[in-house]
Amino acid sequence: MFIIGERINPAGKPDLALAIREGKTNLIQQEAISQERCGAQALDINVYLPDIERVRAMRSVVDVVRSASQLPLVIDDQDPEVVEAGLREAKTNIFINSPIDANTPNGKIFSLVKEFKTEMFFLPLKGNQIPKNPDEHVKASGLILKRLEENGISRKRVVVDAMLLALKQAKGKVIETLETIKRLKAELGVRTMIGLSNLSYGLKNREKLNTRFLRLAHGSGIDFVICDPLQKEVMAVAMGKPETFVQSDVKKFLEFAETCWA
Repeated sequence: MFIIGERINPAGKPDLALAIREGKTNLIQQEAISQERCGAQALDINVYLPDIERVRAMRSVVDVVRSASQLPLVIDDQDPEVVEAGLREAKTNIFINSPIDANTPNGKIFSLVKEFKTEMFFLPLKGNQIPKNPDEHVKASGLILKRLEENGISRKRVVVDAMLLALKQAKGKVIETLETIKRLKAELGVRTMIGLSNLSYGLKNREKLNTRFLRLAHGSGIDFVICDPLQKEVMAVAMGKPETFVQSDVKKFLEFAETCWA
């Protein structure tokens, strides 16, 4: 499993948000260094804040991170202009992480993938809506993959986000992610990823909950995970060999999740 550090993202991190707004470098550099030391193989860079000029912020943060770490960078934004700014600042050793709508041309993102010869992660959308179930997820992903290939981008360069939602808001959908992982791989022959910490948002015992789900995802064949490398139990699973699981393991996970409501 390829491990991408999630911590350079201002969501829920007021200190980091302030550092991004004010161009302060120390905290951003510390986050890059600590994630690399803990075993991250790449760093996700997301600067989304509603009240800043994100092109400038992305360029600045990528420059700061590059001064502290030479790990690959995952440029994470839905705006192609922000993505381009990050790619041009980083220059090499980069990925793109951006949602793709099956109903929208997305020509700019496709051209960036080709220009920078990078791999890309995408969450499939249709009409700006997330898939409601694994069937919709696989269908939308297949349409997008076809368009990518028509634009000269092999699915070997693509990783599809299997969409792990917050357990607190979408309890009935979380286990469907495991089916989505398996079907994306079996039916479309594509690599898969999840953003792990989405799962435990707003709950307690987050590290243990994340760890237990990652074990199930690993057994389902997940290829990439965006996670917090400072969570030691999560990293032990991510860096270990996948374990097969049975339905009783899913039941145990759900039983544990019931104890994590804050």
